[in-house]
Amino acid sequence: MLRGGILLCWCMVGALQAAAQTPAAPVLPCGADPFPAYTAAGAIPQPQSWTDLAWRAPGCLGTWPTHFRFVIALAGHIDAADRDSLLARVGTISKMRGIQYYSVTESAWRELIKDASALNDHDPSHRRADFTADDLASGKELFFLEEDNRSSQPVVYSMHVLASDANHVVMETRNVSAVKSFLVTLYPPGSLRTAYILTRLAANDWGLYVLCASTDDASSMITLAKASYVNRAQALFRFVAGSAPK
Repeated sequence: MLRGGILLCWCMVGALQAAAQTPAAPVLPCGADPFPAYTAAGAIPQPQSWTDLAWRAPGCLGTWPTHFRFVIALAGHIDAADRDSLLARVGTISKMRGIQYYSVTESAWRELIKDASALNDHDPSHRRADFTADDLASGKELFFLEEDNRSSQPVVYSMHVLASDANHVVMETRNVSAVKSFLVTLYPPGSLRTAYILTRLAANDWGLYVLCASTDDASSMITLAKASYVNRAQALFRFVAGSAPK
């Protein structure tokens, strides 16, 4: 999620670069060359991360907090014919079920998303068919449910396309309900935010930039499992790219 939820942003071992090599903050592709830069076509992006980050988001994201407990960003190439095919891919929430990620703690591939569904509103019982490209392009706030393998209960997220045209899509998600694990609240409502920026680079070649941000309201425990969060972020990237292993 795009998932983060979609689209939940849990985040590959060895992917974190040394702090001395990491710029002070992410740079989004909103009129600037992105950091991290887009990886080579066909390669899985290696994320960058920041802890205790003071950062002002660019105007393309609207109003965001200015300080974050933990941030992960990654960027790469994906194939898509046009904007509508991308939006339709993002809207197929039900296809998130069964996404795989590499578990650091278990040293094996495991199921990341156990259940996922589009919703009519923020009530988790009000399930509906997947979103269409038109649903997303409308700019309306949409809602979806996602249950990952570590959560104590399903989580409701909102999804909002902030801008879209033939060559550019900006979308964000945030958790509407709390994200809990073993009854511990890791992310209170609104504290897990994800931005997805899609830019047409050439013909069917699009750049996908994903930023997963945990606000200061999130639990300090989230910084203790960075390698796991990186692996999970890469799994979500593969899903949006249409190459998530099942």
